[in-house]
Amino acid sequence: MIDRKKHDKDQRTAQLNSMEARHYTSVTKGDSQASTEPIRMSDGSGQTSAREIFYFGPVSCCIFRNNGDIVDLNARAAAMLGWQRSQLVGQPFSRWVLQEDIALFSSHLHNASTTCAVDTQELQIKSRYGWPMHVQLATMACDTGDSVELHTVILDVSARKQAEQKVRQLEDDLAHLSRIVTMNEIACSLAHELNQPLGAISLYCSNALRMLHEDRKDTHTLINAMEQTFQATRRAREIIAHIKGFLRKDSTQRTDVSLNQLIRDVKKFINADIEEHGGDLRLELATGLPIINIDRVQIEQVLINLVCNAIEAMCEAGCTPRDITIRTAKIDMNTVQVCVLDTGPKIELHELHHVFDSFYTCKTQGLGMGLSISRSIIEAHGGRIWATVNKPQGAAFYFQLPVSSG
Repeated sequence: MIDRKKHDKDQRTAQLNSMEARHYTSVTKGDSQASTEPIRMSDGSGQTSAREIFYFGPVSCCIFRNNGDIVDLNARAAAMLGWQRSQLVGQPFSRWVLQEDIALFSSHLHNASTTCAVDTQELQIKSRYGWPMHVQLATMACDTGDSVELHTVILDVSARKQAEQKVRQLEDDLAHLSRIVTMNEIACSLAHELNQPLGAISLYCSNALRMLHEDRKDTHTLINAMEQTFQATRRAREIIAHIKGFLRKDSTQRTDVSLNQLIRDVKKFINADIEEHGGDLRLELATGLPIINIDRVQIEQVLINLVCNAIEAMCEAGCTPRDITIRTAKIDMNTVQVCVLDTGPKIELHELHHVFDSFYTCKTQGLGMGLSISRSIIEAHGGRIWATVNKPQGAAFYFQLPVSSG
């Protein structure tokens, strides 16, 4: 006598295997209908089992052992890797993980197998044809009774990663453009600042030449003139190097930097412009600050944006005095803080929520990009930036940065 239940089960299994093969062929050929057509059962029930969802769902799914070997996978996952399902079952998934991300994959499996929650991890894999893909794995351990299996959903996030890279490139380009605009605004003061060392060089050289023409044997005076000429030359070279570094587009290298020394250098860079506008820039620098690992040019750009915004706002409002203070502090073992205060017009409370938005400005000639770019730079460094009202008048801008882990 025929065992009816066993017969139905065998028939159902054969049907699933046949449908899976057709589905794999459709997926690899790019048939968009393959993942969206409803599965129809031979018994007419129309019910979809968990196995059918696994095999014919619209996302890539894998089942791993604890060591990363593939127990099973669906047609989408096989198509992502570029192989037949039968060729992949039993293989270590790490074969398709980029070498630099294998440790991440192993750690991901370990975390998923030792916790009751879903563990997620982004890494890169390569297909049969060699091109890399950014994927996100979401894995949860499932106890089957005989063993623990790791059920994983794999999402291709390559398009998102490419979009993020394009956004970062646009932000870098925008920051570079902002530096050029800032440089243009303070070009006159820089010409004035360069005029001083160049004038000193001319004076000391002319004095030395006159003494030589007059055959005066005052060696001490000549040496002093040459030393002063050398110092003035070095100062002019520093100014020019600072300008070149500030305008360089690919300045994204992080180094260990003394925050206080960076602020002193910024003051030298822009002090002539501040004084030209009747301002006074003061420094109140805390002692014993830890070293920070930053892109020096970018953090200089943030400080210059904040200081230039302050002096422009005070000039536009006709405020006197025009005092600007840069203050540093150590918040805790892992954080340092910079505060830029001015005595300009008061920022309204409703404006505090928008000052860092793109294209939002309180200045009649402003573009509204300086503070937005500053926020992007600080956040990219793992810090934060915000503004408050300075009492009795003016504005106060704060930003915090993590200290160097080294």
